Amino acid sequence: MAEWNIEHIAETDSTNRWLRDWAATQTGPLTELVEKVVVADYQTAGRGCATNSWESERGKNLLFSILIHPKMPSDEAASSSLIHPKTPSDEPASSSLVHPRVLSDEPASSSLIHPKTPSDEPDSSSLVHPRVLSDEGTSVEALLPAKRQFHISMAISLAVCEALGQYIGDLSIKWPNDIYWRDGKIAGILIEQTLKGGYIKDSIIGVGLNVNQRVFHSDAPNPVSMWQITEQETDREQLLKEILRAFQHYLGAEMKEQYLSMLYRRKGFYPYADHGGAFMAELLTVDDDGHLLLRDDNGNQRRYAFKEVTFI
Repeated sequence: MAEWNIEHIAETDSTNRWLRDWAATQTGPLTELVEKVVVADYQTAGRGCATNSWESERGKNLLFSILIHPKMPSDEAASSSLIHPKTPSDEPASSSLVHPRVLSDEPASSSLIHPKTPSDEPDSSSLVHPRVLSDEGTSVEALLPAKRQFHISMAISLAVCEALGQYIGDLSIKWPNDIYWRDGKIAGILIEQTLKGGYIKDSIIGVGLNVNQRVFHSDAPNPVSMWQITEQETDREQLLKEILRAFQHYLGAEMKEQYLSMLYRRKGFYPYADHGGAFMAELLTVDDDGHLLLRDDNGNQRRYAFKEVTFI
């Protein structure tokens, strides 16, 4: 496996923001191949999804962001391998190759956003826009369609759980990607995508993991750290390496069933709330685009995007 390019900094407002600004300074023909990890000892404006803030004592926890250019899982990419022959024009030599129109280079702040497909583009996640590596008719790697961006959320969630599982048990994933120890939140994840032509141009994955912090002072309802569980200091650098190793593995694999098996409140009826009020429901599944599917105690199925339903 390739080594990660890791940079450590003492302080920043947000590792996601720092990495996004860093990426904007990169130029040259290989810019889209550059991937990087930044780790901070302290964040002055760390945040979770939407407007949630993240409390972290200086030098005690693991605060990092990863920049990747995600591709299809290797087994899928292999089964749909495409050759891009040299042609005299910019148009594909075969009608099976689709070059979607550029929509935006602006980041989509949630990993659950399902961008609208323009009417002149096929509405199919099976279409792959290859990244050209050579003009000599060599094979190309398939970019991950925006409709599959929840693959990244599952990969990083499982990677954090796998690494933490070497130290503690009783871990689960609270949909979509909060990491829980029993009923306490031990890690939060914020994913920001840059979409281009219906595919993911790049993805910045921010992780805040409570490691050696002993006391929390914010009004967050249920934070917990590794130290509070084990009463032992954990090597943050080693933990980071274990997460990155696992993340690289899951990015290239299909792991939907494993993700579902790790979900918080996976079995049984529990209280939830949406715009219509509180209700009891059981978790059925999570769709490929990241929507949560519940069945309430009246037998009705309910489908939610992120922030549309609350765990009570």
